[in-house]
Amino acid sequence: MLLIFIFLVMGMALGYFYKNDFKIHYYAEKISMFFVYILLLFMGLSTAQNDNFIKIFTDSGRLSLFLAVFGMLGSILFTLPVSKFFKTHKTLLWSFLQYKKTKFSDNSIDKPVKDASFELHTNTELKADKQKSDLKVVLLPFACYVIGIMIKYILPDMAFLDSFVMYSLYGLLFFTGISIGRLNIVELLKRYHILIILIPFLSLIGSLLGALFVNNLFGLSKAKELLAINAGMGYYSISAIINKSLLGDQIGLIALLTNLMRETMTMLLCPFLVKVFGPLSPISTGGATSMDTCLPFIRKSTGAEYALIAFFNGVILTVVVPPLTSFIAGM
Repeated sequence: MLLIFIFLVMGMALGYFYKNDFKIHYYAEKISMFFVYILLLFMGLSTAQNDNFIKIFTDSGRLSLFLAVFGMLGSILFTLPVSKFFKTHKTLLWSFLQYKKTKFSDNSIDKPVKDASFELHTNTELKADKQKSDLKVVLLPFACYVIGIMIKYILPDMAFLDSFVMYSLYGLLFFTGISIGRLNIVELLKRYHILIILIPFLSLIGSLLGALFVNNLFGLSKAKELLAINAGMGYYSISAIINKSLLGDQIGLIALLTNLMRETMTMLLCPFLVKVFGPLSPISTGGATSMDTCLPFIRKSTGAEYALIAFFNGVILTVVVPPLTSFIAGM
C-alpha cells in the first residue's frame, strides 16, 4: 500500500517540476493509457485461470449494478446541500469567469504563466475529450479484459503474472502522477469559494455509504470489499487492479464493472441528473472521470462554470482514490 502512494507522489513531483514541458506530459499520458490496457488484459488472463471464472463473471454483474447505482445515489444526496448553496449564491460560480474577462479582455501580456497553463490544459481537455468520449471509450477497457480471458486458451499458465501486474500498476501510478503534477490545485481553489473542496469528499462519503447499503441489502459480510470497490469513484483502471491485487480476481472484476457502469451511466444520464437533482449531480456521480471522459457531457448539460468545478473534482479524486482504495482493501 505504501508503494502505491510513493509512486503516485513521485510522479506528481516530477510532473510539477516539469509542468511547462509539454512533451513530458504528452508522453506520460500516452504511456499511462498503455499501462491501463495492458493491465486490464492481464487481469482478464488472471481471472480466466480460475476454474470457476464463468460463475464469477455471472455473479459479479448484478452486484456491480447495485453498487454503481447506490454509490451514485449516495454521492448525489451528500452533495445536495452544496448544490443548494451554489443555487442561492450564483455569483460565486462566476467569480473566476468575471475576473478573467475584466483582467484579460485586452489580451494583456501581463497574464500570469500559471493562468495560461491552466487555461491551455482545460481547453485541451474539453476539445480532445469531446472527440474521445463516445462508446469506444467505455468498450475498449472491457474489450481488453475479454481479450485477456481469450488469451488464456492460447498461452500456458503464467507464474509471473501477479508480479507483472503489480509492477505495471506502479508504472501506471507514476505516469498518472506526472499528468496530475502539472495542475495547480491551490490556484484552482482560489478561483472559487472554498466550499467546492467539499464536493469530492462528500461525493466519496456518499459512495461509501451506498456500498454499505448494498452490503446490508444483499445480506453479505463483505463490507470491506464493497467499500474498496466504491472508493474507486469511476476510476476503473486503478480500482480494478488494486482490488484484484489485494482482494482477489472476483473483487477486481466487480470493481472494473462497477466503475465502468458508473462512468457510462453518468454520460448517458447527465441531462436527466441535472434536471432532477441539480448541476452538481453528474459531477458527483462522475467522480474521478469528471475531469476527462465525462467532462464534455457535464459541460454541455451544466455550463462552463460547472465544467471547471467538475475538472477540480476529478483532479482531487484522482489523487485520493489510489491510496484510499489501497488502505481500505488492506485493512
